[in-house]
This record gives sequence, C-alpha cells and structure tokens, in this order.
Amino acid sequence: MIIDLKEYIPNKIIPRIGKLKSLKVSENNNKLILRAKDCRKVITLNRFTNLSNEDFIAIGIYFAEGQRRINLNKQIHHSGEIAISNGDLKCLQIFCNLMEKLGIKRTEFKVYAGLNINLKEKISQREVLDYWLSSLNLTKACLRPNYNFTFTGTKNKKVPTCTGFYGCLNMAYASVIFRSFFLYFINKIFIDCINAKNKQYISLILKGFFAGDGHVEYSYKPRRKGLYFCNKDDKFISLLVKSLELLGINSYFITDPNKTKTNSKSLVVAKYSYMKILIDYKITDLINYKKEKARELINSYKIINGKFSNNLRV
Repeated sequence: MIIDLKEYIPNKIIPRIGKLKSLKVSENNNKLILRAKDCRKVITLNRFTNLSNEDFIAIGIYFAEGQRRINLNKQIHHSGEIAISNGDLKCLQIFCNLMEKLGIKRTEFKVYAGLNINLKEKISQREVLDYWLSSLNLTKACLRPNYNFTFTGTKNKKVPTCTGFYGCLNMAYASVIFRSFFLYFINKIFIDCINAKNKQYISLILKGFFAGDGHVEYSYKPRRKGLYFCNKDDKFISLLVKSLELLGINSYFITDPNKTKTNSKSLVVAKYSYMKILIDYKITDLINYKKEKARELINSYKIINGKFSNNLRV
C-alpha cells in the first residue's frame, strides 16, 4: 500500500513542556523536512512510502507496547520519545523495519534490557545484552549510559508464561517532532482503515496489538474462556470495538477494572463463532504460545446435536 506521508503530518506538535508549537514542513526531491522552533532535530521523511503487511502489524505492536501517553494538564506532557518495550524478537524486528522505512535507523535508538529477577541465576546480564544487540543488529553505542539493565518481577514468585528467557528490551528514540508525527500517523492509519472498512489491514493491526496486549483465557479454576484485548484508553477501545464489528464480531463485553483489580479494561470475545473469526483472520498467531493456546481453546468445543458445546470442566 503506497501512501503519501504528507497526508499524515500534524499541523502542530506537542512539546515536553509548554504550549503546542507549529510544525513547519518543506519539500525537496520527494523528501519531507519537518522542523519546529526550539527543536534541535530535523526529521526527514520519504514523501511516498510503501507499507507492507508487516508494517501494519508493527503499528498494532506499537499501539500495545509503545509509549503514547500525553497529559497536557501536567507541566511535563510526555517523555519526548517514542519508546517500546517487548520481549519477543520477531515483534521488535518488525517494529525496527517500520522505523527504518520512516527514516530512523535502529542504531539511533537508545536501549536497555530488563530481566525477571527469578532468572538472575540462570543467565548473566552480559548474555542478555549480547543477545539483543546481536539479534537486532544494534551496537554497544545504543546502550543507555549508566542505565542499560534492570530487574523486574518479585523474587521467589513464579515467572509468568509470557516472560522470555532473555527478558525484554526497551528501545527509545528522542525527538518531539518525530513522536508527534508518529503518533498522529499510526492513529490516522488505523482510523482510515476503519473508515475504508479494509478488513485485511484492520486484522493486521489487531494481530500486532494482540501480540502485545492480547491474551487467551482458557482455565479450569477459575473457569474462564475468551480472547482478551487489554487497554485503558476509552477512545482506543472504541476503535477496537469498531474494528471487531467490521470483522463480523457483534458479541463482546468490556471488563470493569474496579471489579477485576487490574489497571486496564479488557475487551473480551468469548462466543465460539466470534473467537473463530479472530483465529481465522490469524489475529492470535504472531506469538507462538498465544497461537497454541487459542487453538486449544477453540478445539475444546465440540458439536452436540448441531450446537457447539465447550467441554471445559471445573
């Protein structure tokens, strides 16, 4: 899909501190040059960009795992960075490929690694850092100075299923201009896909999102089943709802974080026929353990007298 990035550039940017600033855009040989007052970095974009299927997945990954928070009521509105934290190499590769297509080299990111503290005795900090640097073709210059490693989790607690042996990597690129452009870009892409009722691209964005903030509930005690899309932003949840409805999913519910004791809401699809739609679109497929668990869930149903019945027993 070839797009004109000139249509995806905001008129103003949100600085870390202070009022909104005008964004100046000039063009030279099909290159867009983005400048703003008091911003040191000048951002250059190819005006015409060909987005692949993986690029739409990358957008979904960033919606789930990327830093998007903005608070204009506070003195510091945001970090001034685009940043993503993820423990799946495939997801980070897909994200880096999109960044390079937008003109940001992966070696321009500053990174640090995080490891569950209960894996501390099984693998060294150096092994973790070397794994991420070599796997993503990063250099040692990419490491954040004086802060390139941290431990997560609680000691002597069970390591979550989603935790990889090499922990996770946090990648950040500092630029107020690029941050404003990129957040505007991914939001407009998602909304444009919804307005165009483009099921292919919608399903790819959802696939990336599910890889980060989606999970499969299939448990005996407590008895739960369903495919969950987790998020705390009401506006974004409304986009998820519209996306699911366009795919033909008309039955879902949204959890109340006050009742579930979590920090975010979950949009839950729990009816067999609608979960099957998500699986048929391969929305659960990017992360292997989520793919396998989703298949186990859907295969737990059997046909009895022409009706579907779940054989999950308590």
